[in-house]
Amino acid sequence: MVNDQLTGLRSRPQLMRDLAHQMEASQVFSYIVINVNRFRYINENLGYDVGDRLLQMLAQKLEKIALNRNYRISADEFVCLVAPSDVSYVANQLSHMFAEPVMIDTHRFFVSVSIGIAHYPAHAQTINDLMRYATYALNEAKQHRGNTIKQFDRTTITNHINYLQMETILKRALAEHLFYIINQNFA
Repeated sequence: MVNDQLTGLRSRPQLMRDLAHQMEASQVFSYIVINVNRFRYINENLGYDVGDRLLQMLAQKLEKIALNRNYRISADEFVCLVAPSDVSYVANQLSHMFAEPVMIDTHRFFVSVSIGIAHYPAHAQTINDLMRYATYALNEAKQHRGNTIKQFDRTTITNHINYLQMETILKRALAEHLFYIINQNFA
């Protein structure tokens, strides 16, 4: 098993192996992705050592909430794999674990997380889709700031795809000078 050097949690490669194993065994589970809000801001203003210690603190709290089912998949993103019956409890615990300010050295500050959830096999049948759908939910949670939990909803995909298509159409129309300003005097 490969662990993340900073936090001691399982790493992304181990997550991929564990997901494949659970899917091959047809196990039902929930995939919770957690993002530390404004982590870059913390690193830039308080220093990388404070950011590292915050990540270590978060990892320790994750281990208490979702025993041995936790992964660090990027700088400020973590994943928990839990039984669907535990997803509400775990997500709420994660959301509330930073209700009090964090104290690291002489720095006292508040931290919040955004949480996205997708379920296997209810939402997705492949690793890629499961991770993508949880990330869609995470991005929805980030839009609300603070400790927000969002579960994947199929309308989220439709909204994102429609947005990308509209953006492409508008950029193409701008590049091809297809917009015209019409001055109408309605006096």
